[in-house]
Amino acid sequence: MATETSFLTDVPRSRLVIGSLAVLMTVVVMTGFLLESRWGYSPREPKIIYFKSWRADRSDAEVAADNAADVARARAEAAASRAYIATLQGGARNAAQAQYDAYLAAQPKALQPPGFVPPKAK
Repeated sequence: MATETSFLTDVPRSRLVIGSLAVLMTVVVMTGFLLESRWGYSPREPKIIYFKSWRADRSDAEVAADNAADVARARAEAAASRAYIATLQGGARNAAQAQYDAYLAAQPKALQPPGFVPPKAK
C-alpha cells in the first residue's frame, strides 16, 4: 500500500489533470457515439434518388422529343400551380405566389412559362 501512495504523490499534479481530462474526453466521445447509435440523428431509411438512363445510340430526334416532353410537363405543372394559387386568398396567396415566383426565377428560360417576368429583388 505504501508504494501506491508514494506513486501518486510522486506524479506531478499536471500529469494527473491531463490524464483525467484525456479519460473524460474519451468517455464523452464514446457516450456520444452510443447515444447516436441508439436514437440517431439521421433518418433510418436512406433517401434513394433515381436518375434517367438513356440508350447510348439514341438519335438527335429522340433527344429533342424528350426535351420537348420535359418542357411540356414543366409547363403543365406550372399551370396547375398557378391554378391552385388562384384558389387561395389573403396572406396564403401572397406567400404561395412569392414561393412560386422564386421557383420559376431559378428555372432555365426554356422551362419558364411564356411571358414570365422575374420579380425584382427587394
